[in-house]
Amino acid sequence: MIWVIIGGGAGAAFRYWLQNFQQLKPGQFPLSTLLANLIACFILGYLTVTLLRKPDSRTLSLLLTTGFCGGLSTFSTLMQEMLLLWWNGDFKIGVLYLFLSIATGLAALVFGYLIGNLFLNQQHGIG
Repeated sequence: MIWVIIGGGAGAAFRYWLQNFQQLKPGQFPLSTLLANLIACFILGYLTVTLLRKPDSRTLSLLLTTGFCGGLSTFSTLMQEMLLLWWNGDFKIGVLYLFLSIATGLAALVFGYLIGNLFLNQQHGIG
């Protein structure tokens, strides 16, 4: 559990650092949260291939996936920001934000998975 706590703290600190670049105002697109979630999705996709397939990497997996990616990504903040956009009358931006978050999050996860597969295949002389 200590590895999850350490990774989670590092992920949350990185998210805090990202969000300091954008002081979100009403009606403004929440780019920092989107970036945090995309980075976490990419890392998680990459780690799905490179770490989770190795049975001896449980500690590192917990540190990086549950810990770091869990601390970095934030579904609850995404929902809160979307709701605030809607409440402030910025319905179109809210819908765009939700759609982009889901579509680009899935794309980032798949891209990370593909990059991880490519790296793993090159490491083992496949492909």
